[in-house]
Amino acid sequence: MNQEFHNESQVLNTLVVSIFILGFAFGPLVLSPLSEIYGRGVVLNCCNVGLVVWQIGCALAPNIGSLITMRFLAGLGGSGCLSIGGGVIADLFPVQQRGAANSMFTLGPLFGPVVGPIVGGFIAQRAGWRVSCL
Repeated sequence: MNQEFHNESQVLNTLVVSIFILGFAFGPLVLSPLSEIYGRGVVLNCCNVGLVVWQIGCALAPNIGSLITMRFLAGLGGSGCLSIGGGVIADLFPVQQRGAANSMFTLGPLFGPVVGPIVGGFIAQRAGWRVSCL
């Protein structure tokens, strides 16, 4: 990626990786109230579509500035499931089953950030960084 964009700055290199997490941090501030106003289904569907669109944008980014912007927006879209997931579990399950359902739901956010970079590293090594964005 750095060769393709002629980037020699370690700060920009780190920002490309970490800006996604900043989107994860800011997303719940907006998405949680929106889910209470418009409903969880609408917000989750919009977030999922946004995540897919911005991830494709990351793969097709023409320069490092647009890659940083699209990764931030993808982080916003990706945070929808994390910020609204607990409310969905509370809506779907009775109080007696809520603990077990919530623990099963939490496995994804706990193992995803651990397994994702490992799998992404193997994909990027074999197919290139643009394919690993998808």
